[in-house]
Amino acid sequence: MDGVAGIRPHDLRVQSGRRSAHYLPSLPLAKQLIRAEGRSLRSGARDTWSFLIRTPEMIEAGVREVLRRSLAPRWSVEEGYAAARGAGVRFNPDLDFGKGLAVGDVKYKLATSDWNRSDLNQIVTFVAAYDCAEGAVFSFAGEGQVSRPDLGVGRHCIRSINWDASGALSPAEAAKQVAEAAALWLSAVEAQGLEVVA
Repeated sequence: MDGVAGIRPHDLRVQSGRRSAHYLPSLPLAKQLIRAEGRSLRSGARDTWSFLIRTPEMIEAGVREVLRRSLAPRWSVEEGYAAARGAGVRFNPDLDFGKGLAVGDVKYKLATSDWNRSDLNQIVTFVAAYDCAEGAVFSFAGEGQVSRPDLGVGRHCIRSINWDASGALSPAEAAKQVAEAAALWLSAVEAQGLEVVA
């Protein structure tokens, strides 16, 4: 990691100051790691604790940024927001393409060959809230996994776009591949909209 030096004897005496208070939760764990203390879920002689860093929002923001950079200037990619009529209910898809042309939802998990019902219900709800025809679920795919076929739900069409997480591609190649798949999909969505208008 950039800016991280090797272990030094005085590292175990480090205290968190006012300007580094945001490191306070991780400091005891870091010291335990330096001392090579083992951890298990069994009871022991010393107390310990752990913490989680929420990663789904980071993954969503990362996918959104990759798509934003790759699809600009033809399509904008933003975090979505739509309000229900007559109630205080909001809908927040992870991806709003072209200011309502289509919506997408990022799933922080490996895709399966079948549609997950709750994922499908969520993207269909987002598509309906945006009153657009198309939505996509962005998931991750392991080795040998193929994309699910498009699914028609009423007048809506739902697509599955997978980020290759098998390790066969570099992260940059995988990002390029998912951006190209999104661009092909959005081109088709745009063309369908033009046909309906004509």
